[in-house]
Amino acid sequence: MIVLNPYKISSAAGIVLTALLILCQTDLSADTTYDCNAKENRDTPTTVEIVLSQKWKGRIEEVKRSFASGTDAVKVRVKFFPFLDPPTNIGIGKCVTAESARRAIRTAIKYSGKVDQLIFQDILPHHWIKID
Repeated sequence: MIVLNPYKISSAAGIVLTALLILCQTDLSADTTYDCNAKENRDTPTTVEIVLSQKWKGRIEEVKRSFASGTDAVKVRVKFFPFLDPPTNIGIGKCVTAESARRAIRTAIKYSGKVDQLIFQDILPHHWIKID
């Protein structure tokens, strides 16, 4: 008969168990109190980060202008994928206006050819659009 001692746990199992306990104690709902329309949050500019293929390297200003809007403040960061084409995913934060989100989707389709997946917005910063 084999008797397992519950007090003797291997170090790897102990690390996994500790990580699970920490994750279970983390309050994941702490972010739900963020108010996009609060006075201090209203004027936060939307940051757009787009990853493009190398063929767009000479047209950075054109890409940045395609995100410009007369009503919303937008900061654009352009990066280039080192291989053929970048993944076609888009993530939109919960405080991004509908107009900015639609413009980002149209621009992603224009420069990447398509959009395959929408990234879950709760893991993104509130005023952020990520296209890659």
